[in-house]
Amino acid sequence: MKIVFQINGGIGKSIAATAVCSAIKKQYPDSELIVITGYPDVFTGNRKVNTTLSHNELNYFYRSHIEGQPDTLLFMHDPYLETDFIQRRGHLIEVWCKMFGIKYNGEQPELFVNHKEKTSFGKMFESPKPILVLQTNGGMPNQTDKYSWPRDLPFATAQKIVDHFAPTHNVVQIRRKDQPTLKNVFPVEAGFRQLLVLLLISDKRLLIDSFAQHAA
Repeated sequence: MKIVFQINGGIGKSIAATAVCSAIKKQYPDSELIVITGYPDVFTGNRKVNTTLSHNELNYFYRSHIEGQPDTLLFMHDPYLETDFIQRRGHLIEVWCKMFGIKYNGEQPELFVNHKEKTSFGKMFESPKPILVLQTNGGMPNQTDKYSWPRDLPFATAQKIVDHFAPTHNVVQIRRKDQPTLKNVFPVEAGFRQLLVLLLISDKRLLIDSFAQHAA
């Protein structure tokens, strides 16, 4: 039996979806789990997932995985549109499982980093002092308003934090080129897998509600 699990939305949602994958495989241990996501890197090394496809890799998908295969299950609904989630009657992961008829047993998100990634990417962030990872801003690239008051960290506050920890820590600021840079930080713009290693080796983390917080 095949199970097609489609995830729409941002990288944090895909990270949460790894917990749903665990619950699916507990209930259907012999199934072939196919995940469709905008962020395949989230599922690298996840042995509960048999195949990971991006949204632009779906040519002939129906013919290969659905046509003539009546036992294929399609888990493609969006939990953000469920009454229980909107009314805050359950956590996203719990609501997600419930809408697919999957028993939720407290599964948590899982991310996997292999030895090669730790070794090669770790060299990018070698530091004589412990690392403090800081993310002040989120949102989509090239957005008109660079600061979002309900999500982003006030810049003056962030600078005070950097000044406090700079003597004892190497402060690494996760940012894009279109976002402001604090003083006395090491700004970094890197891929998701590289940033996973950075989070893994860090001593302290101060993160807003964005992908790095979900990954941490």
